[in-house]
Amino acid sequence: MWSKLNQRERMLLMVSSFLVFILLSVFLFRMIAKKRSELRLSLERSRSELQTIIRLKDSISSIPNVGTIPNRNQFLTLVTQKLQELKLTPNNIRDREERIGKGNSNMIIIDLSFNGIDLQKLFQFVYEIEYNQKGIKIKELLIRKPLPGRDIFDVRMSIYVNTVE
Repeated sequence: MWSKLNQRERMLLMVSSFLVFILLSVFLFRMIAKKRSELRLSLERSRSELQTIIRLKDSISSIPNVGTIPNRNQFLTLVTQKLQELKLTPNNIRDREERIGKGNSNMIIIDLSFNGIDLQKLFQFVYEIEYNQKGIKIKELLIRKPLPGRDIFDVRMSIYVNTVE
């Protein structure tokens, strides 16, 4: 078939073949370059996510294991011990128990009120209770300054722990 074509048609066929080869090569090169850039971005994202996961793992492993969730008596004892350690005397301390939902979960709540307390001692107490104890949280914290010009405050707070019977 090549021999049946004249010189001009052969030249046109060779030039068009060369152009198709060039276009396919450029297309293939662009596709490979695009896939490489996508892979590079994916690798950077994966490395970033891996570093985040490693940081989270380190953060989680640094959380101290403080044991089991206390029952009502242990909870009351723990709170009164922390109050005595920090030399805090509440005006009123009450405990109560509330049922959570239809299950067998209960919430043990201790209500405390203080008059004329220093905020530094209060926040140290809150830190000791929430950070160092498993499952104990502050439910309510109301701080009021009764006398302007003095750094003493009236505080009412509720501390709770969820238990399962």
